[in-house]
Amino acid sequence: MVRPLRLALLYGHLIARGTRLYHPGGSQPVCSLSFAKQMVEAGLLCANGESFELTQEGRSFAG
Repeated sequence: MVRPLRLALLYGHLIARGTRLYHPGGSQPVCSLSFAKQMVEAGLLCANGESFELTQEGRSFAG
């Protein structure tokens, strides 16, 4: 769970493409979209269309 959060912290956000999340410009998936939705429900990520950004709680968890 920490890897996607750290990549979101590094790149500013993650991008949904199909059923996976990628960092901007990345070709290797970071995690599945269903896992990202679980992190949204847990309050670690915030979904904004196709973009997923860290919440304050996610920032403290990733740091």
